Amino acid sequence: MNPSRAIPLVLVSLMILMEIYASRISRSEARTDDRGSFFAVWLLVAAGYWAAFSMWGARAPVGLPLGVWAVWVGAAVAAAGMALRIWSIATLGRYFTYVVKVSPEQKVVDTGPYRLIRHPSYAGGLLTGIGIGLSLRLGVAPLIIGATSVAGYWIRMAVEERALSEGIGEAYRAYMSRTKRLIPFVW
Repeated sequence: MNPSRAIPLVLVSLMILMEIYASRISRSEARTDDRGSFFAVWLLVAAGYWAAFSMWGARAPVGLPLGVWAVWVGAAVAAAGMALRIWSIATLGRYFTYVVKVSPEQKVVDTGPYRLIRHPSYAGGLLTGIGIGLSLRLGVAPLIIGATSVAGYWIRMAVEERALSEGIGEAYRAYMSRTKRLIPFVW
């Protein structure tokens, strides 16, 4: 198999394995405040991947073909995204959950990647998706995956920030005022 065709499949496989692992280490004793955001993220992100991979499989002419360089740049961006997501989950430690949950004793985590942005795990997921999209060598693929991922993460961030503001209180609201959501110093 041509490496430029195999790499996107390997990247998606690694992402799926990472998400399965993350779902298994998620704690369950906290109060759930998810409000369906897990399903919304899953649905929107999956729709973006489905659309991009469908175009890739069909070699659609509307895909804005890119050179082989996009496979390698995409792989590097996806690897950086996965690393950021893993670092974020590790930094949260026992506070990490796969669905939105807040523990009564929960504190603001503002170390590691959380020093600069409130949602580095979602930033990592977004980078992973954009990288995988680039690796498909279709210029529209990272845009599709990026747009659907941002839509899903937007819903999730709103639910999560509301739950943390209510659960942790002023300490989390102060943290929100000094950090950006996904892109340091920008947004």
